[in-house]
Amino acid sequence: ESPKIHILYANIRSILNVTNQNHLKILLDSQKYSILAFSESWLKQNVPDGLVLGENARSYQILRCDRKKKKGGETVNDAYEILIFDAMISSILIRFCIVYRVPALSQELSEGIYGKIIDYSICQHPIIVMGDFNIPNLKWPLDDEKEYNGLEGDFKDYGDELIRNVEIFPEIGNSDHGTIEFQLSISHKPPKCINRRNFSKGNYQTINSILAKINWSLVFKCDDSTNIMYEKLLSILEVIIEFRVPMTRVNMSGMPIPPFIEKQMKFRFLYWQKWITSNDPLYKGEFQRAH
Repeated sequence: ESPKIHILYANIRSILNVTNQNHLKILLDSQKYSILAFSESWLKQNVPDGLVLGENARSYQILRCDRKKKKGGETVNDAYEILIFDAMISSILIRFCIVYRVPALSQELSEGIYGKIIDYSICQHPIIVMGDFNIPNLKWPLDDEKEYNGLEGDFKDYGDELIRNVEIFPEIGNSDHGTIEFQLSISHKPPKCINRRNFSKGNYQTINSILAKINWSLVFKCDDSTNIMYEKLLSILEVIIEFRVPMTRVNMSGMPIPPFIEKQMKFRFLYWQKWITSNDPLYKGEFQRAH
């Protein structure tokens, strides 16, 4: 059987938090997920994508909807974020909708969110809605026999036969929201190899010589903002890397999770399961220590 498309959704509550970032790196390195969707990333517009992806910048592309200010819910313009994208997967076009609704939102502003989702749902292809609606008592029926409750409205699917193997896992890092994983019932054959820059083979003697000859005072004008200066620096480095760092073929099977980390993750999941089913503070403490 061909590999399925694996997707992960989480309310991560800060991608740049050190603990969360370490956990995210493990997920990215594993190459298990074709799509990772997050709400409450807490990213600002001046944070480059490369800071989030690190070495996985060639494997993933980031689509972002950054909030301009931290607090939301005061007006209809900052009451929610909705990120929409269409993806062609094995000749099937699927629309993904990632939503975040701030807590304690009025019914009037909430109706604006639902109206937007309905508008974006008017299309000929399947749509998958993921997100944090901050409605603790909401129930999403996934099929005739099973419902996932108490997830703060974290998940809904509009595809009758599209989604399979929905599983709930502990939160990522220091977040306080559970993680949802599922598969699309679409066969997919990812490329076995991709091209990446081999920085260990870069001609750094030439690179240093080029950098030393640049008139940086002229490049970085006094009236430029920090962001403009940063973009100029990136542009220069990208051109140098293009010509002075060779490409290499990289196996896309992913980096296996080290056994000791995999063992710790299993213990963490076990304690989390016992905690949410028994509400025993002892298991809660063990789960928190297993971060």
